[in-house]
Amino acid sequence: MKAQQLLTGLVVFALLGTTQLNAQVQSSLIKTHQGVRAKENADPANLPSSVKAINISSRLIGMNFKTFNGAFYESTDSFAFTFSNNRGGDLNSEFLLYDNGYLWSYNPGTGTYYNFERATQTFDLNNNPIMQTYQLWDIASKSWTNEARYLNTYDSRHNILASIFQTWDISALNWRNNDQSIYTYNSNNLQVTEIHQVWNTSSDGWNNIDKYTHTYTWNRNMASQLYQNWDDATQDWINSNLVQMTYDALNRMLTYSNQVWNTTSGVWENDIQYTYAYDSYGDEISSLFQTWNTQSNSWLNYSRHLYSYESGNIVSIRNLLSDLYEIWDSAAWTHVTNVIYTYNAGNDRLTEMREIYNSTTSSWTNLYLYASTYDDRHNQLSHLEQTWSIADNDFVNSSMVERSFNKYNQLSSLITNTWNPGGFWQPLTSDIQENFYYEEYGATVINSLQSPASISIYPSPAENYVNIDVAWNNNQSAVISIFDALGKLYTQWEIAKTDTYHRSLSVSNFPVGNYFIRISGEKDQIAKQFAVLH
Repeated sequence: MKAQQLLTGLVVFALLGTTQLNAQVQSSLIKTHQGVRAKENADPANLPSSVKAINISSRLIGMNFKTFNGAFYESTDSFAFTFSNNRGGDLNSEFLLYDNGYLWSYNPGTGTYYNFERATQTFDLNNNPIMQTYQLWDIASKSWTNEARYLNTYDSRHNILASIFQTWDISALNWRNNDQSIYTYNSNNLQVTEIHQVWNTSSDGWNNIDKYTHTYTWNRNMASQLYQNWDDATQDWINSNLVQMTYDALNRMLTYSNQVWNTTSGVWENDIQYTYAYDSYGDEISSLFQTWNTQSNSWLNYSRHLYSYESGNIVSIRNLLSDLYEIWDSAAWTHVTNVIYTYNAGNDRLTEMREIYNSTTSSWTNLYLYASTYDDRHNQLSHLEQTWSIADNDFVNSSMVERSFNKYNQLSSLITNTWNPGGFWQPLTSDIQENFYYEEYGATVINSLQSPASISIYPSPAENYVNIDVAWNNNQSAVISIFDALGKLYTQWEIAKTDTYHRSLSVSNFPVGNYFIRISGEKDQIAKQFAVLH
């Protein structure tokens, strides 16, 4: 898992683990951090006449991590990235397009760092990573030794067609196939199939493992996802489960259901179902979860969420005010938890209060209170967690996260502290300190100094829904894809030509974790990360 996430360039936290830079790199990064430098090729005087401007961006080149050991914040591990040309990336990028990524481990006994692992990427002319090699440091030979790599191929529209994972054979000193994923797409650039295979060393060939097949509505919303396993005995695909989605005329999801294949009877059997309802503004007001009862041959209520929003109009942002969670108790809905939200004038979430229902007293009891502060660019500067004290009849401090950001709105530092009942904040062994380092670089832009689009994903982390707002500089149609942290396509749909787009997407059926949304337009592509936390 760690190797795969490292080599595919996904979430940086998962790439190389917790890190702390060695002395030489750390010195370089401190200089960069104090005065972020621009590359020499960012000088407009050095550009060919056909290039109209330089767009200065910022890319992540290192992170260091410390944990509190009871006396002070002690280094753990470290990593750094090197780049070439105009490739880059940061913590919010779908892919980090580095040439080399280095991890050093820290030895607290000697106070020194040592090489641990390295990742190297090569790219095609379109900056698609075509080879990602993963190496470990060999102490005896004092050199990097191969461990694993990915080989990727793409079509003319930059869709990945195949990704082969290979491991290094120490005895034979060559690469051995391990597994691969193969993808196909329709004429609308939407993924149709995803097949996973493993290498058979006896036959020197690929054996099928499982397969995903997607279908879409006439307006290109994902309508179904069929999951099948390969059966060696029959040499055919065997049904496993089928997810089906329905939508209204405004492309809002109405139902999300899962069926399981009965191998004995050879028919699909209902399993679970989500049903969504919306108000006249298009905001989701309820999410109903049901399970299938084989005895009554009908859907049985299990749980639901009921949402309320600020007053507003069809063009304004209506922030979520409350999320009431209930479970079905034989014949009636029973309260379980309720979450109440407040916001500032900039629509940043200020507080989130959770309460639990006491069925004995028929009253609500406070549980937690989360309070946040923001800068004028909507970056979250602090996140305070408080718990309800029955003795004090009030919320009391529990933990605090504080962050800082650079001028590019990239996370620069993070530190956590724990509340001491004596009335002050202090670090405990569970607390951490993180620093992030960047460098400016010049990306050549033809006839424009602007980003091709802006994308806003909120709230993040999301519990039951996430809002997607896109504003293109040029009218264009696009394909919107959401992937989980391992790069597996979770859902996908297409939007008609427009310069602005908004959708409130239900994520109540998404597993907890990190996700990436990629918007591939006719002319441009943008991506952003968000998280789901139920």
